[in-house]
Amino acid sequence: MSTEDIKTIKEHLKLEAWSLEVKQQQESGMSATSWCKLNGLKPSSYFHRLKRVREAAINKAKPDNQLALREKAISFAEIDITSMQSFNNDILENHIESNIKVTINGTAIEIPSSVQLDFVAKVLRVVKEL
Repeated sequence: MSTEDIKTIKEHLKLEAWSLEVKQQQESGMSATSWCKLNGLKPSSYFHRLKRVREAAINKAKPDNQLALREKAISFAEIDITSMQSFNNDILENHIESNIKVTINGTAIEIPSSVQLDFVAKVLRVVKEL
C-alpha cells in the first residue's frame, strides 16, 4: 500500500467521521455553536469540517466530465445586430425557415429564427453562466 493510498484512506475516514458529527448536530435541533460547546468542539473547527463535508459531497455528485467542462473557459463573440436586421427582414418577408444553432462544449441549443433577439440574448447570457 502506497503513501498516497494511506492518505486517501485517512481522508475518507476523516470525512466519514465529520459527516457523522454534522448529522448529529443537525438532528440535535441545537444551533451549531451550542452543539459545539456541549461537545467540546470549537465552532470554527466545526464549520471548517462542515465545509469540507459539503465540498466532498458536491465533488462526489459531479461526474468527472462535468467538472472538466466547468473548468474550461467559455468565450463569446459580440454580434452586431444592426447588420442582422436586413437578414431578419428577408426571413420575415420571404417566410424563410431558419434556425439559430449554438454549440458549446458539445451541448447544442437550437432557436427558431422567429424569436425576438432579446430572447436570444437572454438565452446566451444563461448559457454563459453554465
